[in-house]
Amino acid sequence: MANKQSGSDFEKFLKEKEIFEECNAKAVKRVITFQLEKNLKNRK
Repeated sequence: MANKQSGSDFEKFLKEKEIFEECNAKAVKRVITFQLEKNLKNRK
């Protein structure tokens, strides 16, 4: 039996709750922070 759930369903849920933009912005900030921290550690 195949799993019919996908990421787009989650995006739809967030949009229905009107929190997609906020969640997306937080996710982008976390990725940028992670990448910056990783780069700073590699410079040492």
